[in-house]
Amino acid sequence: MNPNDLPPEDQPRPDEQEIEEMREEAREEAREEMNEEGHHILKRVQYGVDSEGERVAYVVKYTPAEQIDPEYLGIMKESADSWTWMTYSEADEDAKQYSDDQLFHD
Repeated sequence: MNPNDLPPEDQPRPDEQEIEEMREEAREEAREEMNEEGHHILKRVQYGVDSEGERVAYVVKYTPAEQIDPEYLGIMKESADSWTWMTYSEADEDAKQYSDDQLFHD
């Protein structure tokens, strides 16, 4: 029987060594992603709804890649409604479309 066919509570759990290997693999993938050409700033947006029922950018965060812990890159991306990598100049130009109360700088 394939372990994946079992209900979640009956599936085998990874041991400590396997967990650490998965973490290291995820950190290495994050480092590679952050070192790609043009990946200087991670822009993350959380959306809300304004008083007229329109979807609007509620919170916009720009985080320089060198300030991101590779272990938390996945969490940062998952916690945003949308995200994208930008260069510094793209981020400077992009930020002009938002008001100061929408922008949060990490």
